[in-house]
Amino acid sequence: MSNEARQSTSSGQQIPGNACPVVVKIGGSVTRPPGNFQTLLELVEKSGRPVVIVPGGGWFADAVRMAQPGHGFDDRTAHLMAILAMHQTAMMMLGVCPWLVACETLDEVRAALSKGGTCIWLPFTECQNDADLPSNWNTTSDAIAARLCERLGNLPLIFVKSRSCEGNGDVWQLVSANLIDPIAAKIIERSDLAYEIVQPLQTTELETLLKSVPAAEPAAAI
Repeated sequence: MSNEARQSTSSGQQIPGNACPVVVKIGGSVTRPPGNFQTLLELVEKSGRPVVIVPGGGWFADAVRMAQPGHGFDDRTAHLMAILAMHQTAMMMLGVCPWLVACETLDEVRAALSKGGTCIWLPFTECQNDADLPSNWNTTSDAIAARLCERLGNLPLIFVKSRSCEGNGDVWQLVSANLIDPIAAKIIERSDLAYEIVQPLQTTELETLLKSVPAAEPAAAI
């Protein structure tokens, strides 16, 4: 993938090329085709870099959206159900890739990252009452991933999405293109998070972003 193409879907900041931990958000649409996420997770594991996976809600979040109008539950309830949809996607990933380490609390995530492996975050415990994540459909799993980066000391963020966006990588342009939600954009902007967007078939690009070399400081220092 060319540098020009990379810049069109990035923050313009380079993802640190060392053993710095990184958050990888795998979009819900990416999990639908069979085998898609398994290939991605195996690639992440082989990188040797400490990574925390944040799963999208996928089919399970779609079910919440479909159920809400008919049953009439409020947005707060839908928000909590959508977070639990992320748990269902995580459980699906764990079932296919049992070497993943499941984490619920920030302390568990930090501990897993300090060991240099790949963990997957089940966010309900940390996110259900987070005032920075409004309880409505403006908050998606993208915002939850960005919020995790922020809470872990502004870690870099890689979005794996089924499509990309042309332009200068401005977060609000990504919102206009329906690539990320406005809450994610706000978090990325205020914390100046480094981010990249790649598509599932851009495995060479993802490998480059994840390539690990000896870090100047221990990866546990987050």
